[in-house]
Amino acid sequence: MSLGFRDGSYRLGIVGDDQSPTVFTDESSGANVGFDSGKLDLKSVNFQSTPDTEQNASLDEITEGDPVWSTPKRRRKVELGLPIDENLRKLAAAWLDYQWEAWPTLRGCDLLPEKTEAVLDRMVAEYKDRFSSGAVTAIEYVSRPPWHQLGASYLRYSADTSNPRSLDDQLVNVLRRAHGDKRFIPWAYVCADSSISGTLAIRQGYGLAKLVMQLDGHSSPVVLYVDDYGRASRDILESYRLARQLQGVRKGMIGVSDGFDLNNPMAETILAATAMVNSMFITQLRAKVKRGLQGAARRRTLTGKVALGYHAVPVLDPKGQPEINHKDKVVKTREIFEEEARIVRRAFEMFGVDNRSYSEVAAYLNANKVRGSQAWDTPGVRQIFHRLDYIGIRITGRNSDVVDTETGKVSKVENPREEWIVDHWSELRIISDDLWKLVWKRMKQVARDCPTTGRKYSQNQLHASTLFSGTLFCGCCGKELLLERSVGNNKQMGCRNGTKRLHGCTHKGSKSVRIIETCLLNYIHHDLLGPECMGRLVEVANAYLAEEARRPKVDTSALKHTISEKQARILELTTAIAGRNQQYLNSILTRIEGLERELGKLQVELRQMETQNAEVPPPIRMEDVERSLVDLRGLLNQNVKATAPILRALTGDIMIEHRPTRNPKRPLWVAHLKANPIPMLARVAKEGDYPDAVSWEYLSHRNWIVPIPAQVDIHQVPKYQQIAAEVVRELENGANKKQLAARLGVSTMTVNTAWRFGKHGVADTQYKPELKAYNPPARASTLERLADEVARLRHEEHMSIDAIAERFSVERTTVERAHTLWHQQHPDQPGDIPWKLLCGRYGQFTVDQRRRIIQLHLEGLSGPQVAEKLDLPLWPVKNQLQTYRRHCRQQDN
Repeated sequence: MSLGFRDGSYRLGIVGDDQSPTVFTDESSGANVGFDSGKLDLKSVNFQSTPDTEQNASLDEITEGDPVWSTPKRRRKVELGLPIDENLRKLAAAWLDYQWEAWPTLRGCDLLPEKTEAVLDRMVAEYKDRFSSGAVTAIEYVSRPPWHQLGASYLRYSADTSNPRSLDDQLVNVLRRAHGDKRFIPWAYVCADSSISGTLAIRQGYGLAKLVMQLDGHSSPVVLYVDDYGRASRDILESYRLARQLQGVRKGMIGVSDGFDLNNPMAETILAATAMVNSMFITQLRAKVKRGLQGAARRRTLTGKVALGYHAVPVLDPKGQPEINHKDKVVKTREIFEEEARIVRRAFEMFGVDNRSYSEVAAYLNANKVRGSQAWDTPGVRQIFHRLDYIGIRITGRNSDVVDTETGKVSKVENPREEWIVDHWSELRIISDDLWKLVWKRMKQVARDCPTTGRKYSQNQLHASTLFSGTLFCGCCGKELLLERSVGNNKQMGCRNGTKRLHGCTHKGSKSVRIIETCLLNYIHHDLLGPECMGRLVEVANAYLAEEARRPKVDTSALKHTISEKQARILELTTAIAGRNQQYLNSILTRIEGLERELGKLQVELRQMETQNAEVPPPIRMEDVERSLVDLRGLLNQNVKATAPILRALTGDIMIEHRPTRNPKRPLWVAHLKANPIPMLARVAKEGDYPDAVSWEYLSHRNWIVPIPAQVDIHQVPKYQQIAAEVVRELENGANKKQLAARLGVSTMTVNTAWRFGKHGVADTQYKPELKAYNPPARASTLERLADEVARLRHEEHMSIDAIAERFSVERTTVERAHTLWHQQHPDQPGDIPWKLLCGRYGQFTVDQRRRIIQLHLEGLSGPQVAEKLDLPLWPVKNQLQTYRRHCRQQDN
C-alpha cells in the first residue's frame, strides 16, 4: 500500500510493508523527509499490561478457533464483524467528505484524492485486507505535517437490525472532535465492527484498534476516539482492561458523545460509573428480550424459524387484516403445511413402524428435496424426531446461551423448570401419541444396540490408525485400548488406566498390534466367515423365514373400513364449518381434533398389521452366501481407514481380559466379542444385486439378530502352526515340499516342522526324531590321504595354502580341512605353542619365525627387542604377540 499527498512544499507518504523505506525531498527547502515502514500484527502484540490481567485473544483464536459470536448471517470466521462492501464504501465516502472540509490544504492529493469509484474500491480493498490479515503499518515522518498529532477511531453497531449508517454517523462525530483537537485520523487507523455485541472481547476490529494503539514512534496515534465508551466495550472487566492497557502505553481515549476522557483526573470514577451503566443496560436489554420472547410465546406469534411441517402465516386482526407491530412489520404465527406434514409423518412411520434406519429416512428426505435441501443426514433426522412441536407441545425458555466474553464460545445451559413456558397447541399436532412413543422406543433401542451405546465417537473411531482402533476395550476398567510405545512398525496397544495405575485397573501390559490383528483376523476369516459358522447361520435364518411364512395373515379389511369412516366424518365436519356461527365453531373443531387423534392411532395400527402381512422372501442358499463372502473378504482387504469401520460393525466392541500364566509379567490376553455378520451380509448382497439380498434385508429390518459369541486368545502363533493344516493337506495330496515352501514363502525346514506339528500335534521343540548312525562323508578318505603331505609342505617347506591347493588340484577349503585333521591326529603337548598360532592363514611369517617370536617373548623380550633381534618388521611382530596374548586370555577364562 502507498498513499501520499503533495502541496508544493512537502510530501508525506505511507509506505506499506512490502516496500523498502523511502526518502522524499522537500522541493522548496531541500529538506529530506524520511519514512520507515514498520509492520505490527495481532499475533505479535501482547495486550497484557499487568501481571493479573489475561492476554487477549490473538488473530489465530479468531480465525482458527470455534465460532465466537452468534449472528443471524452465516459468514466465514475471518469475515465475522466485517462490514459489507456497500457499507464500507459509504464509510470511505463519509471519511473523504469530512476530511476534505477539515483539511482543505490536502484536498486533491494522493492521501485525500478525488472521490471516484476507483478510489473508493481501493479504500474498501485496503480495509478488508487489513481486517483479514490483522496487520497495520506504522508511519514515520520527519517534516511537520498540518496536524499536531495522529489519532485512531473505533466504530461499532450491535445487530443486523441496527441501521448500518450508524457507522457513518459515528465516524463523522469522531472526525469532528479529532479536528477540533488538531489531530488527524488516517484511513489506515479507522477500525470498525458490524453486527457484534460489545460484551465480547474477541472482536476483530476491536483487536485492530488496540493493535494500532500499541504502535510506537512520532506517527503513532496518541488518542483512541469512540462515539461513546459503550462502543468499545460493554463488559466491566474488559472496560477496565482496555483503560489499563492504554495507560500502560501512555495513550488516551475520548468518548465524543458521553464526554469520557481517559486523561481526566476523574477518569477512574467516570469509568466505574460508565462501566456500571453499560452493564446495567446489557442486563436490562437481556431481560427485555426474554420478556419479549415470553410474550410472543403467550400470544403464539413467531419468535424464530418454523420447524419442518409448518409455515408462517400472518395474524389477522378482528377486521380480517394482517396485524402490524410497532416496527411496521407483519406479525406472523405458525400453521400446518400439509405438504411437509405428510413427509414428516412418513419419516416417523419409516423409522418407528417400518424399522428403517436414520440414513434411510435421510435418503427419503433428500430424494424429496425437503425445504429445497439434499443435505439431510442422521443428526438432522434425530433433530426432527426430538421436536415436541409435532405432538402439539411448545416449550419456550428451556435453555439459555452463556457466552464466554474472553473466548466467545457459546454453551447452552438448561433453565429451571419454573422458568419454562409450556404451551399446548393441539391444533398444530402432526404426529399421534402412539407413533411418537413408538419412535422414541425405537431410538432408545438403536442407541442400546449401537456399538457406541450413546457415547460420542472417539478419535480412533473417526480416524482409525490400526484395523481395530476404537474397537478394543479393557475388560477391567472399560477404557478404550490405545497405542503405547509405538515407534515405526513396532506398534503396541494397552490400557492407559492400567499403565498409570488409575481406577483400580490391573491391566498393566501391552501387546503388539501385529499379534492382535493376526489373531483376530484369523478368527474372522477362518471361523466367523468360515463355511461351518455360515452354514449354521443360514440354517437358523431359513428356519425363522419358514416360521414367518407359516404365520397366518391378519385381516385388515375391518380396520381399513373404520379408517375410511373416520376420514369421511372429518370431511363432513370440515365442510360443516362454513356458514356456522362462532358458538358452534369451537365444538366442531374439538370434534375434528378427537377424530384426527383416533385416525392417527388407527393408521399406526394398520401400518403394523401390513408389516406383519408383508410377503416373506425365499430361503437363503449357501451358494449365494459364498459369493457374498468373497465380496466381504474383498472389503476387508482395503486400507486401514476403510476396513476399520467394517470390522467394528462386524464384531462390535471387543473386551480384552487378562488371564494369569506361569510368567506373571506375561498374562494371556483373551478377546471376548459378540459378532453379528447379518448387516454386512445384507449390505454386500444389496450392492452385488444377489438373489439373497431381499432375504437379508428382511431379517435386518426386523432386528433379527443372532449374536455369535466367541473367545479368541491373543498370542503370537508361530508360522509353522499357522500353515500346519494346509501343509498336511497338500503333502498328503502328493505336493512337492520345495514347491510348497516356495508358494507359502517359507523355508523347507519350516514346511517339515509344520508337517510334524500337524501330524503329531506337539510343538517342534517336543518332537524327538529317531537317531541314526553317523556315516562320515566320502571325502574323509581324501583328507586322510592328503593330511601328512599338507602338514609337511606347510611346516617344513613353508608353502602357502593356495600353493598347496594348486599343487594337488583341489579346493583351498580341502587343504585347510586336511591340515586341521593332521593337527587333530597330532594334538599339542603340554607346554607346546598352539598350532593355530603357528599355522595362521594370514601373515608374512613362516611357522619357524612365529615359533621363534613367541619363544623370545616368553624369555622376557619386548616386541621391539624381538623385531630387532630377528631383523623383522616391528608392526607385524607386535600383531603376532597381540594375537598370542589374546589366545592366552581366552584360555584363562
